[in-house]
Amino acid sequence: MVNIANVDLRLLRVFITVVKCNGFSAAQAELNISQSTISNHMIALEERLRLKLCQRGRSGFELTDHGRIVFEASTRLFEALEEFSCE
Repeated sequence: MVNIANVDLRLLRVFITVVKCNGFSAAQAELNISQSTISNHMIALEERLRLKLCQRGRSGFELTDHGRIVFEASTRLFEALEEFSCE
């Protein structure tokens, strides 16, 4: 079982934003952090999960199968946290 820390939640929020923005460049403005910081966060998340979440580079941005699973699970997690905090 994986323990989730605040830093993990932060990394997952960055990941969700990158996916919704369809890449690092567009997420940069949304997150108000540099592209290199986003890249470092993504690397940290992939290392933490021991999974490759996306293909990135000159050819564009694309989620891996693991990335799609993590994105869907992360989205559900934050929806549940939002629901919990509203009650």
